[in-house]
Amino acid sequence: MKHTFATWHELAAERTGLAVGVAPSPKWLSAWGLPDTVGGAGTFCDIVLASLAGVAAVKVQTPFFERFGAEGLALLSSFFAGCAQRGTLTVADAKRCDTEDTMASYADLYLGEQSVLGADAVTVAPYIGVDATAPLFEVARQRGCAVFVLVRTSNHESAVQLSRDEGGRTVSEQVADRIAAHNRTLATGGRAGPVAAVVGAPPEAAAALLRRMPDTVVSLPGLGRPGRTVDQFRTVVGDEGGRVVLPISSGVLEAGPHGLADRIRQWQTVLRPMCPPGRSR
Repeated sequence: MKHTFATWHELAAERTGLAVGVAPSPKWLSAWGLPDTVGGAGTFCDIVLASLAGVAAVKVQTPFFERFGAEGLALLSSFFAGCAQRGTLTVADAKRCDTEDTMASYADLYLGEQSVLGADAVTVAPYIGVDATAPLFEVARQRGCAVFVLVRTSNHESAVQLSRDEGGRTVSEQVADRIAAHNRTLATGGRAGPVAAVVGAPPEAAAALLRRMPDTVVSLPGLGRPGRTVDQFRTVVGDEGGRVVLPISSGVLEAGPHGLADRIRQWQTVLRPMCPPGRSR
């Protein structure tokens, strides 16, 4: 069976909710002893691919490929194809933000086997309006893909996300509510809808946003960062582990090219209790 994010609860039960962060940036290429060239990025990708057996997903920082132009995009497409061969879902972390007349075209670039890059999901920033991205949601549904909408982020400039409307809802809560509304329409067969979410927030706020979006796959970034403990994430996830993606970038990449595979397995062991076999979304 070929999994998609609509069947994430099944894939996570098999492989855990870990999503390995992929970032061939100048920083990580240097740390791995590789040149800051498209060739160095290609070697980086080969090492990552060799470490992905049994990994559910990767979250790929697309700008670190795009900066190399056409060669970088070709490498990105090849990397996504390699992940597909391993049954690993791919999230193109591109954070696109545009109006509805262009959003469907982004699907032709990012989403599905017939697109230019062939990813299983792409991230979008919703601040032109969540509904402006609706054409991308529909194409994702048709192609068995997902769109991860930024609901709340942890960057220092994210205070605007806590602004409130006249009814008292924060911007993040409004975005979460629109995601839930779209999935009520688009989710079928008891599976998660094609509109996923990214929630980077303190534990109590993250838990509230997670439960505000039923029928939704939710990515919870931050594992492996200083000050963020596994117990905090267990508190947030509760019994919802079947619909949670747990991306880890620095926490695995810092192990270096020779320690990457072992570090990935260590994190899978830690995360496995959050999504026991048979637990539904």
